[in-house]
Amino acid sequence: LQSDKDTTAAWRATLQQGQTDLQRQRSNLTRKGELQRIITEFDEISSLRGGITADWILVEELAKDVVELNSIGFDVSGISFQITADSFVDVETYVENLRENERFGVVDLPIETSQGGPREKVSLGISTTFAGN
Repeated sequence: LQSDKDTTAAWRATLQQGQTDLQRQRSNLTRKGELQRIITEFDEISSLRGGITADWILVEELAKDVVELNSIGFDVSGISFQITADSFVDVETYVENLRENERFGVVDLPIETSQGGPREKVSLGISTTFAGN
């Protein structure tokens, strides 16, 4: 009788370990699937219009010494970024440089900042769409 209880307890422990291992594997597969989805999305975005590296270089080149790029984000339709500049005039110059470039269809500034006039140390977000979107 004790032997049967020991055997049952051993089987339960083995079953519990198997269920734990199965749950861990399911969790890993879910994470791998999510990672693969992100990689696929990144590949799709980066392959468009010459790739993310080319876009980053262009945005930096147009910034020159006029504005400082704080962050940049990409999606299928365009680029959004946060900048800091010494004045709103510098921001307007940068936005004009972006608008003159044929890569971008629309370059948006937040309405409240575009009406703000000159001021010191401006931080704001700019969003763009690629030409053709």
